[in-house]
Amino acid sequence: MVHGAFSDIRYLIEEQMAAEGDRVVSRLRIRGTLDRGPFMGFAPDGKEREVRAIVIHRIEGGKIAEEWREGSGVLELTRARLEKEIGERERVDQELRVARRIQHTSLPEEVPTLEGWQISPFYQPGR
Repeated sequence: MVHGAFSDIRYLIEEQMAAEGDRVVSRLRIRGTLDRGPFMGFAPDGKEREVRAIVIHRIEGGKIAEEWREGSGVLELTRARLEKEIGERERVDQELRVARRIQHTSLPEEVPTLEGWQISPFYQPGR
């Protein structure tokens, strides 16, 4: 999944140690450019991302049998997506304010009076 979304992935192991019995703990940084495809619901944006992770491997017969990891990657991507959504929402809010002002200025200043008619004004801005 990671290699399908990120190009030029680089792993930097900052620290690695044997833990209890058959376990190895690694602290690492992973860098890559999100440009190949979506990753966990995030669209590719061509930006380089770096995540930090702690990975625990259980070794059996000289091979990795199980893996557990904790990392900062999804948090960073979520923050970037929220910033983009906030910017988009602010842009839409600004456009709505302009549209309401245009609608409001197109209304007559006084309710017209016509013989035989009763006019009740009502204004609701469009969305």
